[in-house]
Amino acid sequence: MIRRHGPRDNIFGNVNREEQHDASRTHECDRRANATSSSAGRRVADEDALLVAAAKARDTRAFEVLVERHERKIFSITQRITRNREDAEDVVQQSFQKAFIHLKKFEGQALFSTWLTRIAINEARMLLRRRRWSREVPTEGSSTKTESALPLDFLDSAPNPEIVA
Repeated sequence: MIRRHGPRDNIFGNVNREEQHDASRTHECDRRANATSSSAGRRVADEDALLVAAAKARDTRAFEVLVERHERKIFSITQRITRNREDAEDVVQQSFQKAFIHLKKFEGQALFSTWLTRIAINEARMLLRRRRWSREVPTEGSSTKTESALPLDFLDSAPNPEIVA
């Protein structure tokens, strides 16, 4: 029978006892960290579910806690999509407003954070879509120029800094 050598085997096919002990210790630490993070995640999800239930029962403080808990994550996601801090702040506000208005429709089949993230992503994409359409300004030579078109050159009424100095 041919034995294949693993990364911890020496050239004779023996596992160094010290390396084996280190590997088991590392595996144990990884297992504990994963268990801790999954139990912490489960705890947060359970707390969110309780807060959502309280918010549905018209407890505004419960919704405020949900906002405080998820605001930074939602802001980070929306800023990556919009690539603009002010737009991301607007989208965060709109997302929480929409979540509050439609909270009764939240059935709890997904995590609250997942539902809220999806609302924020949709709001950010809608903002970008609206901006794309509103950026179109006809040029002077355009045949579709209307009276309501904005001029491309804006005059500054402030004194010229080169003349003042």
